[in-house]
Amino acid sequence: MKKICLLLLSLCFLLFKSWAQKEKPANVYPTNLEENMYYNGYDPASKTVKGLTFMVLSDGNNSKDKTPAFNVKIYLYQEGKDPIFIKTIEEPGIWHMGSKEYENMDIDIHEFEVPDGNYRLGVLVNADKSFEEKAEDNAILFQKPLLIGAKAPTYKEKPQKNTFIKEETEEAEPEPEEKEEK
Repeated sequence: MKKICLLLLSLCFLLFKSWAQKEKPANVYPTNLEENMYYNGYDPASKTVKGLTFMVLSDGNNSKDKTPAFNVKIYLYQEGKDPIFIKTIEEPGIWHMGSKEYENMDIDIHEFEVPDGNYRLGVLVNADKSFEEKAEDNAILFQKPLLIGAKAPTYKEKPQKNTFIKEETEEAEPEPEEKEEK
């Protein structure tokens, strides 16, 4: 009897383990949709990039799997020069076929030697190649240029918009009743 119970318990454990999430590499990359990647501006007084928002996406073939941990790096780019990395985000991994949004981040660049000039802000996903994947889509530059230095315009905080987000629930909304024709 004990052997049968032990055998059944082992079988249940193996089944559960096969259904459990697995950590597997998958292609990760920043979105290329402008509405999901923007920043509010640059404040020259505080040397801060304000309101950075972007999204990281993952491919895969099983939504129960998760990528290994990886780094996302934010950088400043000028044509013909090496990028200046201004922030590293340690991402513990994202679900396959999923996304992760980074919203309204302020990045202080005081500690970096950034010469005056026009830059483009960029995002590099899986920057340290924590796992193998196709790397041709891991970096993207924001469209809006960023002027840093004495000629940078004064930053003005924009008032927050009141937005309402309808939360999804498991309960379906009732269907409107159809009127009977007479």
